[in-house]
Amino acid sequence: MTGTILNGGNAVTTQAQLDAAITVADGEAANSGAYEIDLGGNIALTSELAAIALNSGVTLDIEGGNFTLDGGSQYRGLFIQSGAVSVNGLNIDNTLAQGGTGGFGYASGGGGAGLGGGLFVGAGASVSLSNVAFNGDSAVGGNAG
Repeated sequence: MTGTILNGGNAVTTQAQLDAAITVADGEAANSGAYEIDLGGNIALTSELAAIALNSGVTLDIEGGNFTLDGGSQYRGLFIQSGAVSVNGLNIDNTLAQGGTGGFGYASGGGGAGLGGGLFVGAGASVSLSNVAFNGDSAVGGNAG
């Protein structure tokens, strides 16, 4: 354990619990310390997972317990926008980052980039991985308009 365990000190076993724990971590005040999310089972995503956007001085440790976060070939894996995050012992499988379709009309545009199928690390984030496996993940650009 690296800090306060979120989800009332219990391991998360559903997407709703994981989303809630991420939201709590995101809401912690700057410089409030270290937090941890422990997985207690495999989680199959049924929608996009909440983005991790930590305030300065907040760290998050995700202990995967060698369980799997599965996107069902429809949903993105971890999206870490900002903050210091470590991920340990997690399988991230069958995730998809799908770029948006470009505009239509006279000056139609190209499709949006599909960034970070299994893991997206934003410019304001630092991420360390240990014993993390990526299987069947993809990032697909959107269609031109």
